[in-house]
Amino acid sequence: MALQAIDTTGNESMDLTLAKIQAMLTELYASDAANVPATDSGVVTSASLTTAAGATASISITDASITATSKVFAAVFNGTNSAGSPAITTVTPGLGAATVVVQNIHASAALNGTLKVNYFVVV
Repeated sequence: MALQAIDTTGNESMDLTLAKIQAMLTELYASDAANVPATDSGVVTSASLTTAAGATASISITDASITATSKVFAAVFNGTNSAGSPAITTVTPGLGAATVVVQNIHASAALNGTLKVNYFVVV
């Protein structure tokens, strides 16, 4: 199996990261090409948040390809937000949607704007 290194610095584009993941899945299932898992991806933007330090907010991803048994991977980035420190705590898939819970892990500053959640679904 070829080594695919996923960038953990946040400097790699989501498209490149997704292409690497798809390549890994294709290689993993090469002997059974008919069963390579389907994938989907996207970006959602939250409403403007004012989440206090330590508190959580839920962000919904609506995507028809998501099922209750899907594997949904997500990463959070600032949209208009410029304070606090958002971090994903859980991602819960359901029928046609997933709920992403984001916690502000900053010691004192509240979030003050929108967040963007990049997601990748393996069906």
